[in-house]
Amino acid sequence: MATKNLQDMINGVYNSYIDEDGKKVKDRVQVGTQILDRATCTVEINSDNYLQDLIGTYKQDNNGVEPTQTQKKRMEKLSAEVLKGWRNEAKSNKILTTLSNSGNTLIVKIDRTEKEGTAKASPKQIKKNKNAIFVRNFQQVKKINDKICTDLINGEYRDLFIARSKKKDGNPRAPADIGHVHSLSETGQAGLMLGELTSLKDKKNEAGDFILSKPERAVLEKEISNLQTGELGAIEAVAFDQNGLISKSHVVEYKIQGAFSNRSDQAREKAAGKEFFEKAAAAKNDVKSDEFMKRPGSPSMIDMVASSIIHTKVKTNMYNSRKAKNMTKFKKLRSTKKTNKVSSKKREMNTYQQNITGLGFHKGHMGSVTNTKSTPTEKGQGTSPEQFANQVAMSLKIKNAINKRLPAQVRRNMGKPALTNRTGRFSNSAIVENITPAAKTLLVKYSYRLNPYETFEPGGNKRWPSGYNPKPLISKSIRGLALEMFQITQLTTRRV
Repeated sequence: MATKNLQDMINGVYNSYIDEDGKKVKDRVQVGTQILDRATCTVEINSDNYLQDLIGTYKQDNNGVEPTQTQKKRMEKLSAEVLKGWRNEAKSNKILTTLSNSGNTLIVKIDRTEKEGTAKASPKQIKKNKNAIFVRNFQQVKKINDKICTDLINGEYRDLFIARSKKKDGNPRAPADIGHVHSLSETGQAGLMLGELTSLKDKKNEAGDFILSKPERAVLEKEISNLQTGELGAIEAVAFDQNGLISKSHVVEYKIQGAFSNRSDQAREKAAGKEFFEKAAAAKNDVKSDEFMKRPGSPSMIDMVASSIIHTKVKTNMYNSRKAKNMTKFKKLRSTKKTNKVSSKKREMNTYQQNITGLGFHKGHMGSVTNTKSTPTEKGQGTSPEQFANQVAMSLKIKNAINKRLPAQVRRNMGKPALTNRTGRFSNSAIVENITPAAKTLLVKYSYRLNPYETFEPGGNKRWPSGYNPKPLISKSIRGLALEMFQITQLTTRRV
């Protein structure tokens, strides 16, 4: 159940992002952007995509007029020059780590780094934004990009950008913009708010105990889940540590692009951000109401998985026939079928009783079962309709929870020697289709976009490096989420 303490905490998060009129708090957007600017980041430079952006930008700036073939050739050369400039920087600049460098694409990373020496943040800056102790990586990316582009647009390629809007110094704006894969002012702010709510749910005291009770955490889990329904499930919560600092593992993705793609990306992100904050504003009003105090929480994910495993058909039959005893907290209605007392006593004398004493997820299995004799075979009554319905409902909830975070998890695991993330099309296609409880594990069936990525599986039309196989990549991502969210270390994955 919700409590006044929890109500105040959730209100505190909502109030920092949403004002009384249901609009985003402007100051918070500025601070939030500065937080994300300091995160570990990747920068993708793809010369083919950039060329198409240059052509689209030229048409926008010249009332739809197509560039001539000569101009297109020069744009192709310019896009290659920008890629070459970034490749040279990746070799010489110590803050850049190359993640992928092949063909027409380069991906580099800049780690979250604490400021040193005279650059250290002042107490006033830290009070306003505790993440001010870190270097603003976005500014570093911008500085590198400006260095590469300035000579190009002021020299050989200047005439291509005469129609572009000017900066204060009279020069045309850089042809290569730094685009955010996820807008910092829109879905980025949504991710920050989700991150703060998640951080609140997982916050622990000095003794290592959660500051919220289990029922309170269940209510908050449901609140977070309600904000991520439908398409909004793709919005990833920003990861914070116990001190409220952005986690070093959280990655903000940038890409070098022309204004043409930058504008269309911003429009899409703005629509998603608007939808999220409209939902958040409604949730904020709900939290303020007296009805919130009566709100029950949803079962925790671990509880849902545990209940599914403890009540498989085999175990249910064993409970009903008294060949095993359920000593966990996950009780179900016993069978109403009458049992002959005499025969029951005989069974008890001849059969050693199994005691399921715990779940032991962190030990790598689904149940701690003690038995000195062989496991009985499946007999007797099967799963009741009520139990079957509960298992289906639980499996759906677990599947939806994994699917919300699976695309982002796949992208985190991509990179040499595995496939490299370029467009996000592959990672966004990964989806869990079905989860079925088995005797001691969960069977997880998943799929992904087979055309064209199936070719990387063994036995495809062309022989590729074994690391390109999509199946281990997706399986690793599912297992990682299962461990993080459910504390499960044993499951079986299968591509369908």
